[in-house]
Amino acid sequence: MRRSTLGISAVVLAMAVAACSGNGGSEPAEPAAETVDELAALVPEEIASKGTINLGVNVDIAPLKFIDDMGEVTGFSVEQFKAASDLLGLQVNVEQGSFDSLIPGLESGRYDALASLADTAERQEKVRFVDFLRAGVSWVAKPDAGLQIASRDDLCGHSVAVLKGSGAETEMQEQIQVCATSGAPELQLASYADSNAALLAVDSGEDELAMIDSPAASYNAGAFPDKYSVAYTEYTNPNGIGFPMQPEGLADAYSAALKHMYEDGRYQELAGEFEIPEADLLTDFPINNGPQLKGQQP
Repeated sequence: MRRSTLGISAVVLAMAVAACSGNGGSEPAEPAAETVDELAALVPEEIASKGTINLGVNVDIAPLKFIDDMGEVTGFSVEQFKAASDLLGLQVNVEQGSFDSLIPGLESGRYDALASLADTAERQEKVRFVDFLRAGVSWVAKPDAGLQIASRDDLCGHSVAVLKGSGAETEMQEQIQVCATSGAPELQLASYADSNAALLAVDSGEDELAMIDSPAASYNAGAFPDKYSVAYTEYTNPNGIGFPMQPEGLADAYSAALKHMYEDGRYQELAGEFEIPEADLLTDFPINNGPQLKGQQP
């Protein structure tokens, strides 16, 4: 990905400069964005006093949250959170966890925030969301599969790979019953540890379709057009940063920081670096607005 290539180039350049200077040192890191005092004042004292915030991430698939060529956790959701944290005067500690451990980890206090989850009414009972990206779900197939998918009912008779413990898994379990009740051919469901494994199952021919987040689907179909094609997309709930119910002001602080990033262009710049479609970007960053945004086309 472009971001990883730039990172490698920077390392090579720093080594070259050090060799020429003969001091064995390295170039100083690029300074973080300056803290904006009026934004930092919004951070609850129990977080501000620590100066750090623990971000839970289930490393999954480009472009939202993945491991880059340098072995670092990155992605649009991770980097925008770091950029917003800079404005709030906070250092980010990234902690990896499985998808099904994220919300329990938030409730237990292991995490102070979650990088990216679909903002649903059910999850709002435990999580406060700051919505940052219009998104949905897509079904990805091989380009030459010849599948005609115009609705979920067309999935009957096919095999679908999903992320274990996700909303996609629940929805496809429900669709299995719909297919059975209507007398249509059986929908076969396979669950995987991450979305990348679901995509690989399509590539290997083990499954016909992978149901994954729409940003990941469009990114991978564009990056690997000989392997993947988007067969069908539904815009559902937006992606949001997840925060605990308390302290309540933490979500408000990040909402304000993202709005600041939108106004100065940093949000759009990061989206471009990770090839997020412009149509999927938001201009405002509401709290718990997923049900209202559900189904809105870009």
